[in-house]
Amino acid sequence: MNVDSNNRNPNSSAPQSASPAVPAPRRLRDVLRDQTQAAILSAAEHVLAEQGFDARIQDIAARAGVAVGTLYNHFGDRDGVVAAVLAQGRADLLNNLDAALDVPSGDWLKDLNQFSQVFSDHWRRHGALLAMVVQQPRPAHIAHCDRQAMTQAIRQRVRLVVRRGVECGALRSEIDEMEADLLLGMFWGMLARTLIDGEQGDHMSTAVSLFLHGAAQPPRLDQVG
Repeated sequence: MNVDSNNRNPNSSAPQSASPAVPAPRRLRDVLRDQTQAAILSAAEHVLAEQGFDARIQDIAARAGVAVGTLYNHFGDRDGVVAAVLAQGRADLLNNLDAALDVPSGDWLKDLNQFSQVFSDHWRRHGALLAMVVQQPRPAHIAHCDRQAMTQAIRQRVRLVVRRGVECGALRSEIDEMEADLLLGMFWGMLARTLIDGEQGDHMSTAVSLFLHGAAQPPRLDQVG
């Protein structure tokens, strides 16, 4: 006797399609905690950019619209806030570089420009704080950033971009890690120019152009041969 598959016995042992798991809703307390932390970090970035590493914790709390005690509850003390602001900036930059690398478009030059744009966007959002960090030495007790490790993490990503350019034939086959480091150096140089000039120009595109074409004028037709 045939049984219509649309009228199966619900108590039979045949496997049933499982309903997709629905994520448990977040507790309101957790949502409010995250929102409060985000507000404190945003306020701290602005106050630190204005006042430096000696920024008053009262000013950070006031800018965030929270009590000083709330700030202590979330980050322990001012140094904890400073460390969290710097850590968030580093994580944001690396995450955005990774996002630019994750899905190659098939057009390497487009991908290179998108990758370089991450640096421009990061500086545009956090330039005031980064300028303060560059210009003002950090007290030893809040120097939590391992700059060498951060630089190495960025270098690995720049080298991946360059390696992809070689693999697709957009760059010469003899290009190696030294050229990748030169590209990274150009990025840093263009950011330094922004810091010195105090203006937001299309400096990353200039860096990409210099890397691809050099700085020399092309030979004139009357000089060829």
